Amino acid sequence: MIKIVYLVPLDGNGGVEIAARTLEKLDNKNFKFSLKYIFQKKSEIFNTLKLFQSIKKVLMSKPNILIVSLWRSALVGIFVKIFRPKMKLILFIHSEIDAHFFDFIVTRIAIFFSHELWFDSIASSKNRFRFFLIKSKSYVISFNLRSFKKLEDKKNKPNFIFWGRISKEKGLFRALKIFQGILKFFPEATYTIIGSKEYDYNEVKQYCIDRNIYRSIRFFDEMKFEDIMRLANFASFYLQTSKFEGFAMSVVESMMLGLVPVVTPVGEIKRYCNTNNSIIVYSDMEAVRDIIMVLRNNNMYNKLSNLASQTWKGKNSYKESFVKNCLRQL
Repeated sequence: MIKIVYLVPLDGNGGVEIAARTLEKLDNKNFKFSLKYIFQKKSEIFNTLKLFQSIKKVLMSKPNILIVSLWRSALVGIFVKIFRPKMKLILFIHSEIDAHFFDFIVTRIAIFFSHELWFDSIASSKNRFRFFLIKSKSYVISFNLRSFKKLEDKKNKPNFIFWGRISKEKGLFRALKIFQGILKFFPEATYTIIGSKEYDYNEVKQYCIDRNIYRSIRFFDEMKFEDIMRLANFASFYLQTSKFEGFAMSVVESMMLGLVPVVTPVGEIKRYCNTNNSIIVYSDMEAVRDIIMVLRNNNMYNKLSNLASQTWKGKNSYKESFVKNCLRQL
C-alpha cells in the first residue's frame, strides 16, 4: 500500500500545527497515512541533531510520498529526497512571504526537488514566488479546518477580541491604536488578546501601558479553542490588522462564530472579507469611524454578523481537500 508521511516541525498551536492535528487519525483505504514531527518540544527547535534524527526516521518509514510544511521540514525533505529519488516530495506553503533568510533559501531549494507545491490560499500561491520560476504543478488546499455554529444572540457592544500570535506581523500595534480611538467614544470598551508570550508580548503590553489603555486590555495565554469560544461569546468584533497573511484561520473562525471582523485586506483575507460582512481597515481614522457607525446601528451590526457567519457555510474542509489531493498522487 502507498505510504504517505506528512512532516511538521512541532506539535504547537500555530495554524499549520492545528491543521495537522486534524489529520492525526486520518484513515483511507487507498493509502497509509502518518503524521510525524521533527521536534517533541519547543526547546529543541535549534537542535541540529534532531533534524538528522528526523531524516533517519523518515527514511526508515520508506514513504512513497512525503509532504512537508515550513522550512525545517522542507530541509529534512530535501535530504530524504536525495536518498529516495523515486519518492514524491510535496512542499506545502502557508504564507505569502518568507519568514526570514533561511526560509527563503531552503524553500526555494526544496522547490527543485518537489513533485508538487501545495498552497494554503490563492494569495500565497500568487505572491510567495512571484519572481521565481516554478515548474512543479501547484494546487491550493482549502484551509477551512472546521465548521462552527454562530454564537447565539450576538450583542452589539464595544467588545473586541483577537487570537493568534502576539507579534508585529499580526499588526497588533495598529489594532491597539484603532481600539484607543474607540475608547474615546466608548470608555467601557474592552479588547481581549489571546496568544503565546514567546513573540512580541512584552512590547505589546508596554505599548498598552505607555498609552494608558492597559486597564481595557485583557491578555490570555494560548488556549484550547473551546476556551477561546467562551471568551468570544462576550465579544462582538474580531480585530486583527495583519501586515501580511496566508489564509488567516483565526479570521475565518471568528466569522463562523458571528463576530464582525475588523481586518486589513491582506493575503487571502481580501478574498472573503468585504464591506458586506466586515469592516475593512484602509486607514485608522476611517476604521474608527466605521466601527462607531456600526456600534450605533444594531441593524447594521446584525447584518454584518449574519453575513460573516454565512460566508463559510457549505465550503469544503481542510481534511477533505487534503485527502482529495493525496488521492491524486496514486
